[in-house]
Amino acid sequence: MNNKIKALVMFMLILGACEDGYITDCDECYPDGTGEVFLKIHVTRDLMINTLKIYEGPIEDNRLLNEIVVYENECEYQAMLYKDYTLSIEYLVDGKRYIAIDKARPKVRYDENTCDEKCYYIYDNIVDLTLKYNK
Repeated sequence: MNNKIKALVMFMLILGACEDGYITDCDECYPDGTGEVFLKIHVTRDLMINTLKIYEGPIEDNRLLNEIVVYENECEYQAMLYKDYTLSIEYLVDGKRYIAIDKARPKVRYDENTCDEKCYYIYDNIVDLTLKYNK
């Protein structure tokens, strides 16, 4: 029994020691630094009430940065690295209001091996506010 516990602990240590894998999109690379940082926002256009609200930090703190009228399924908002954002939008489905909320914290990663040249890659900047289970 003692050997089983040791084997289980060893397996858990090995499993926990692995780094999270990531994929670098070489088309989104900046070879000389990060460039401008944008939140990439996805919404369900045909059901929404046009105003997208962008908050700094958690929505509970009520630090509203901006309200944007959205006309397409995708839009962008200029952001800062390592700053927390919470976004919300209202949908009207069969006379009922639904609020979609998502958060993002854009970060940068340096990758010198995956692409043809060194790469500063922005990640965790996608906000998905699409309504998942609409008709």
